Amino acid sequence: MPHESLSPQSTQRLQHVDAMRGLMLVMMAVDHIPSDLQIATNHIFGYVSAAAGFVFLSGLMAGRVYSRHRIREGAAACRRKIYARAFTLYKTHLLTFLLVFVGAIGCTLATGSPPDAAPPLMVDQPWAALVMAPTLLYQPGLLDVLPIYCLFLVGLPALLSALERGRHKLILALSFAGWLLTNLLQTQQPIVAGWINLGAFNFGAWQFIFVSGVVFGFAWAKGKTLLPPPHALVIALMLSLAAWLWVIRHGYAAVPWSHDTFIWLTNKNNIAPLRLLNAAIIAYFFAISLQRFPNFFRVPPLALLGRNSLQVFAAHVVVAHAILFLPAQTYATTSSRWISTGVMLGAMFLTALISETRRGWRAVETATPHVPLSANQDQLINGASAATSSPR
Repeated sequence: MPHESLSPQSTQRLQHVDAMRGLMLVMMAVDHIPSDLQIATNHIFGYVSAAAGFVFLSGLMAGRVYSRHRIREGAAACRRKIYARAFTLYKTHLLTFLLVFVGAIGCTLATGSPPDAAPPLMVDQPWAALVMAPTLLYQPGLLDVLPIYCLFLVGLPALLSALERGRHKLILALSFAGWLLTNLLQTQQPIVAGWINLGAFNFGAWQFIFVSGVVFGFAWAKGKTLLPPPHALVIALMLSLAAWLWVIRHGYAAVPWSHDTFIWLTNKNNIAPLRLLNAAIIAYFFAISLQRFPNFFRVPPLALLGRNSLQVFAAHVVVAHAILFLPAQTYATTSSRWISTGVMLGAMFLTALISETRRGWRAVETATPHVPLSANQDQLINGASAATSSPR
């Protein structure tokens, strides 16, 4: 990645990266509802989900942005900023959870029976769901991304500190070991027991995606390059592997393993070995493509979503549950599925526009300094006020 100084211009948002995050958001949103548009979004690169790309890009930007804050403001101020962001994510998660909860209970009361897509604990033991939500030990449905990202941010200051000491190889090795042990020793399914539901993203495995992003983002901020220059033979091998995984994923070739082995190699919960390999290949191709053709990825509408990713993600979770709670109205027919897809995308862009507008207002308020009046100015203004308010 090219060297960039810490000038004011270099600290501006990178539109091509924001656009890629926006693309991942669109793909996730479409994949989370019954949509005919999934033909263009669902695992189009093989065993690589939009969630994996989004987590890696989140780590990449966290490593780049917060390492720069650390340089400019010091480690303590950077740590406070990271924890404040984590708390913002936590509050957003709780609000999103509450809105989904209200929707599930409302549909249950209105129809006399809970929606099939409603999280069971919410409708069977609603008070238990409300008690468990703040603990982050109950993450049903699509409510399992923000909690894991909160945990990622909590560990980020220590990660940046270790990177400052030049220990990126050790960090990657330990993180990879965590991923490997998770795949070897833990269940391939989400951990669900009683009131506990840890969601579809096993922290022990998915941390490697985020940590890898942080390491590359940190190096990017420092003007260093961790990727070797592309070699024709390596690219050909990667293309062959990616094509092979794509044809297997989409059923154009026979699976060369037993059913149990195949499930272990490709399960999403633990970002299994073939998924990790496929994700690494696609990430590499995107990285070299961004270096060579950065303008190709500068898509302003997608960048708008990427700049407001937290608000957009939360909105999509609420809308997705609303659609899933009302199957007869929202996806029973082809036309209703397209309408629901339009509603989803419209809600995401509307949320992004509102968030962008509010950010602009806050920036104007922050940039407008309050200049205290001098004693003479204050006396003149008070004198004028007295003169205009006196009776004739």
